[in-house]
Amino acid sequence: MAETDNKAQPFGNSDERFRYVGFDVYPGKIGNLFKSDDERKSLIAKVMATFNKSEGEVRDRCTLLEERVSKGEKMFMTVIAVLMIVSLVIPWFSGYYEIVNTKQVPIESAEVDSIGTKPVEMTTVTTVTHDNRSVSGLGALGYLGQAFSGGFGLMLSGLLMLLYFLSCPILAVFNLYILHKVKKPTPDAYALYLKRMLRYNWIPVLLWLAMFLLAFLGSSYGFDTKGMVKQVGQSYGIAAFVGLSSFGIYLSLAAFLLMALKGKEI
Repeated sequence: MAETDNKAQPFGNSDERFRYVGFDVYPGKIGNLFKSDDERKSLIAKVMATFNKSEGEVRDRCTLLEERVSKGEKMFMTVIAVLMIVSLVIPWFSGYYEIVNTKQVPIESAEVDSIGTKPVEMTTVTTVTHDNRSVSGLGALGYLGQAFSGGFGLMLSGLLMLLYFLSCPILAVFNLYILHKVKKPTPDAYALYLKRMLRYNWIPVLLWLAMFLLAFLGSSYGFDTKGMVKQVGQSYGIAAFVGLSSFGIYLSLAAFLLMALKGKEI
């Protein structure tokens, strides 16, 4: 029983416990906190000056006082918006024509005939070359009419591609406007406004995703594909969608995605 009491009261009584957790453990006087009286007065004056400021409720260098949208971030988003427009003049779609060439080539036989000579035989040699072609986003508008003459999946993909194309100049101008022309009373109000407006950049991302998924369903062409680039294939599908897409459309997609994610980050 005595052992149990000792475990329950390791310090014997409450007075000893309070002395243990207090300053009595290391008795002695605390030395001067300041090197001089002038230092004490200057530090007190600095604290009082900070307290008397309007933002004195928070400490110095508090992250709450930092801009939610810095100049560097605005410059970064400006470059992204410009890339949306630049992407329209670089290849969105590319492919190649497969050119097959055949010619007769004389080949000396390995066997010797009865008179001691090696006869020459003509052999057909086939070579395949590629004639690469590409079309920019602006140039691709001339081919959208063919998409509307195909099956339902191809027509819907053509409509989505048209909306995606229009998103590039519209959202580029819109993003530049909200970045440099819109003014709000406070930095926080502007940051919240920018956060809401940048969500519109998700629209073309969803359009591209819809086109990607539609390509898996496949569709027939309403025109003769003979004489077209090899990537077109005999019918529209995911192979044609991926094979024809070039870095221009992926650049625009990356720009939309970065801008949308930046809005989510703010």
